[in-house]
Amino acid sequence: MSPQFDALRADYARLWQAMKIHDNKIPVVDAIARRLISNKSRYQAVAEVTKVPWFVIAVIHEREASANFHCHLHNGDPLSARTHHVPAGRPPPPAQPPFTWEESAADALALDGLTKVGSWSVERSCYELELYNGFGYRRHGINSPYLWSFSNNYSSGKYVADGQWSSSAVDAQCGVMPLLQRMMVADPSIVFDGTPSELPAVVAADAQLAPATTTTTDATVHPVEWLQRSLNALGAKPELVIDGDYGPRTKRAVRWFQHISDLPDDGKAGPVTYAAIERRLAAATASAQAAQAEPAMAVR
Repeated sequence: MSPQFDALRADYARLWQAMKIHDNKIPVVDAIARRLISNKSRYQAVAEVTKVPWFVIAVIHEREASANFHCHLHNGDPLSARTHHVPAGRPPPPAQPPFTWEESAADALALDGLTKVGSWSVERSCYELELYNGFGYRRHGINSPYLWSFSNNYSSGKYVADGQWSSSAVDAQCGVMPLLQRMMVADPSIVFDGTPSELPAVVAADAQLAPATTTTTDATVHPVEWLQRSLNALGAKPELVIDGDYGPRTKRAVRWFQHISDLPDDGKAGPVTYAAIERRLAAATASAQAAQAEPAMAVR
């Protein structure tokens, strides 16, 4: 049974105020923050329907689907079909695939009860975001990396598969709370309800995002998780595990995609390959939506 919010409220407030992002992670976190903010209008459209703050939706999208708009917010499965990972079968009928990202996102937020929260203080946001992912980390005596990865509030320990725990594994994704902190630095309109909703005391009053550079690596602009989810959406076989590891299977899937796209199949995902993936994802989505909209031929 999940712990109650009131039992965790003070702990969340303490962790938020004490949080310090690791210095070497700040440029990565800031790059993600910029990317999420650049899609603010899409998140706001879902926020209007669900009453969940747009910035909360954005960080869930980053954790669950590497902010890939071709994937379900529930778990990162492709929008071309209902989810097949937990929670499976979403969105349910009468909705039919292919789904828009917005309708899938609204279903995910309603399914987990986020549409009923009402007031989003920083502590309540911590609670709901941890609940969204699960309280399993508390059984191992560590703070959830879903919330705190890339900060002093988390060092190691991770579920590497459903129900499979590793005390030495380290979460390679940024936690939602460091992301929210840096998004607040970049966009002063991001404000939590209630108090304390200010930036943590360890963040300087004149804090700014790390300067954007033209030498940002592909891994920062397009996380490996995004690449893996995109290749799955395009039909990679066998389906890739979303683990953020650019290992032999991911490299093999990249070579497969490059081969069918008439690109040099070196297994290296550079700007040309990423651009080709984006184009093919967009074309697949447009084709599927057009097929859904086409009226069925009359049977004589």
